[in-house]
Amino acid sequence: MGIAKHLIADLGAKLAGRVILPSHLEYDAAKEIWVRTSARPLALVRARSAADVQAAVLAARQTGLPLSVKAGGHDWTGRALCDGIVIDLSEMRGVFISPDGTLAQVGGGARARDLTPETDRLGLAAVTGSVGVVGLGGLTLGGGYGPLTPRFGLASDNLVAAEVVLADGSGVTVSEEVNEELLWALRGGGGNFGVVTLMSLRLHRIRGLTYGPIMYPAVEAAAVFARAADVCRHAPDALTVQLGFISAPDGQEVAAVVPGWCGDPAQAEAEIAPLHRLGTVLGADVRYRSFTEALAMFDGPMTQTHDVFMESCWLADISREVAEVLASQGARRPGPGCSLLTHEFRGAALRVPVGATAFGMRTRHVLLDIVAQYDGGDGLREREWARETVALLTPWAFPATYPNLARRDDPRVQRAYGPNAERLAAAKRRFDPAGLFSSALGLPV
Repeated sequence: MGIAKHLIADLGAKLAGRVILPSHLEYDAAKEIWVRTSARPLALVRARSAADVQAAVLAARQTGLPLSVKAGGHDWTGRALCDGIVIDLSEMRGVFISPDGTLAQVGGGARARDLTPETDRLGLAAVTGSVGVVGLGGLTLGGGYGPLTPRFGLASDNLVAAEVVLADGSGVTVSEEVNEELLWALRGGGGNFGVVTLMSLRLHRIRGLTYGPIMYPAVEAAAVFARAADVCRHAPDALTVQLGFISAPDGQEVAAVVPGWCGDPAQAEAEIAPLHRLGTVLGADVRYRSFTEALAMFDGPMTQTHDVFMESCWLADISREVAEVLASQGARRPGPGCSLLTHEFRGAALRVPVGATAFGMRTRHVLLDIVAQYDGGDGLREREWARETVALLTPWAFPATYPNLARRDDPRVQRAYGPNAERLAAAKRRFDPAGLFSSALGLPV
């Protein structure tokens, strides 16, 4: 440990003012992420350039200390923090739009809400998640479901190039022409291969989307969700629909159907109309919005630090049996911080060949997020509710699950990469043979 402290001191001298130690007043704030964690980093490196990242990676190699990367900080398992060296990318959030409007270059610490104001004003959009405050790096490298997925694929499908610091401290450019195997691995394989300091994301000419919740009584949830699924089975790629439970403005817990139409605005009303006829409508706020405004709608629960436990599963469909389970578990939520929310995988995402990227789940499905937030206490009721929900859905779920939302020890992660598992494991051995980036998504072994 003496050698480690000496090397950390050297790192602090080299990166003056950018290395935060436990003795510093700003330490607690610097290590704050979405989920409460007991991790106590020996040093947090506030990187401002790829050179800063390289220095931190080399320090971790020389000391043998654990290494993790803090970008958006929204991974519920707390993988952004470790008890060794943490590379904090939160100051690397720059956004540059190419002159022809086809690409956005974003820093490794950028969040969706850093990008969308720039693309909104140009009538452009990138494939992001459904939340503005979530980091683009972790979302994109792990897959990335969002309101544009049926039309343009996953966020990872739209990753065109990147700048990466590898485990040996070297910096490389990756694209479909240079280091293409590393680009392949980054498109769904997570942060297992290096620190991505810059991403180039494909842009699409869309000015905004018609988006927002349609609220139904919670007691009608089973029928509403099943009917919404019927609509989705025949929906065009420009329409995506999320299902879940939310609190209405008056505090009432309601079943929500959240359509997002990214096609011709003149067609929005007709395409969304069937979703207004699923039951007894309590209220609706579906209208044309900028992407910045749309993504901010779900920011609230993601902006404060909480105790968080999550489960997830990939479902083939929202059948009537599945809808009944969702409705029953929604009614049994142990607290307002517990939620269920779906994400569709169809359309353009389904048409990407399974071997084209590391993301291995190219069968039509619905991703279900099961979020249990609680503040104080042991969270036993909340955790039990989340685990029970997954257990009840097992008969209709795939045996794999989305790595971005799973624990590293979840056995379903080993199946998540499908036929890409062997190639992805080989990429890990090639680019990070010593396993320096062990805090990232679990990989098949």
